[in-house]
Amino acid sequence: MRKDDLGDRLHRQEALNLATQFENMLRNNQSCFLGHDGYEHLIEYYEDCFEFLKAMTVTDYALEQHPFSATFLIKKASLLYESKKCTEALDLLERASVLAPSELEVFLLQAEIFTHLEEYAEARDLLEQALHYADREEKADLYLALADVYESWDNDVDAYEYIQQALRLRPSHNGALSRIDYYVNLNNDFETSILLHKWIIDQDPYCYLAWYNLGNAYFGLELYEKAIDAYEYVIAINDQYDLAYRDCGEAYFELKQYNKAKEQYKEALDVGEPDDELFYNIGICCSYLKQYKEAISFLIHATRINPEYHEAHFQAGECYYALLQLKDALVHYSKALQLDGENNEYITKLAKLYSDLNNHEMTVALYHDAVDIHPENKSNWIKLFETYFNLQLFEHATDVVNTAINQIDRTSDLLYLLAASQMSSGKKYEAVYSLSEALTINYQEHHLFFDLMPHLCGNPTFFALVEQYRTIEA
Repeated sequence: MRKDDLGDRLHRQEALNLATQFENMLRNNQSCFLGHDGYEHLIEYYEDCFEFLKAMTVTDYALEQHPFSATFLIKKASLLYESKKCTEALDLLERASVLAPSELEVFLLQAEIFTHLEEYAEARDLLEQALHYADREEKADLYLALADVYESWDNDVDAYEYIQQALRLRPSHNGALSRIDYYVNLNNDFETSILLHKWIIDQDPYCYLAWYNLGNAYFGLELYEKAIDAYEYVIAINDQYDLAYRDCGEAYFELKQYNKAKEQYKEALDVGEPDDELFYNIGICCSYLKQYKEAISFLIHATRINPEYHEAHFQAGECYYALLQLKDALVHYSKALQLDGENNEYITKLAKLYSDLNNHEMTVALYHDAVDIHPENKSNWIKLFETYFNLQLFEHATDVVNTAINQIDRTSDLLYLLAASQMSSGKKYEAVYSLSEALTINYQEHHLFFDLMPHLCGNPTFFALVEQYRTIEA
């Protein structure tokens, strides 16, 4: 056992003994005299156990015996603030500030309370006043507190600046290092982040959070190989930091190195708390590697953690479809669509699956849903047209393409389809007119007509018409 672990256990046991002694005295209506340090340890113990009422009781006893202790006034103010008794907490902090005018904890707690009350200017002024009493290390904490105020004040520019200032004063400040990455991404300020974190690493080469943020900055610039190098340094320094494995996996994924991405995601699974996104990411890697059965296992695990995870259901459907297990694919496509009913990809994939199963009624119904929900999507209209055309329901096909033209525009591809359905409906003159208009707009796409009407390739009338526009095009 390490010395620090042993020390922690002894400290906890000492605090437990102290709590037992205190509670016995209360139970027996005995007077309680624990000494200043004893009260501090006992309050801390109850806070760690989330027994705040007992912590408050101890604090009251401590203040009876040490009425001029700024420490216990601050502690009671903190407990009152936790109970949202802000006015009482501020009154106690005012008393504490008289006893200890330069105590930074007073300024920090006052600022936190004023921020909660949305009195941001008051919070800022207090922290700026506190800077006069602070040493270099303490100023870093105050700058981070100022960042909190400005963040709550919806001033991201100043919040970002104060976090940077905190790091310039204390390069290995974990709180600032954990916060800065959000603002770097918010401002796409990756170059500045690279310079800052390289400087931090020069001061402290074993600062794993600095390496991690450096990797994220490289990732933001799509310099994935450099990002991977930085993440590997993180893992070398702290092999229990699961975010480094995750983001290293993301970088490998962007490089399409799916085997390596999968390895990193699995490491994250071993080191950190498993979650739906991690199982999903592993499943996607397996899918790209065509390891469909393994992919399905991870994707379904993701849906068990989060039953609302429609993307995982859909990708499981894709894997079953690749394995030609169409009924299983149908279950997951349907679930994905149930969870996200307006997702165009889900609608059209489910329609395609019903077509493969020769359920033409559902195919048509789903494509109709697609054009109703996304009328601007030309591809949906074309798929609905093709479904009717392949079923030889040419009048319906003509109605669909006419509606698409009205919704979108008289584009050449839609006009070629219109000509095909008109010709198939026996409306030769209308078909020739539509075909002529399509050829005028884009001669090169005339294969769209003949793909649907291959028997007309040798027809003299249509051959002459196409040749006429080929000459004009030339």
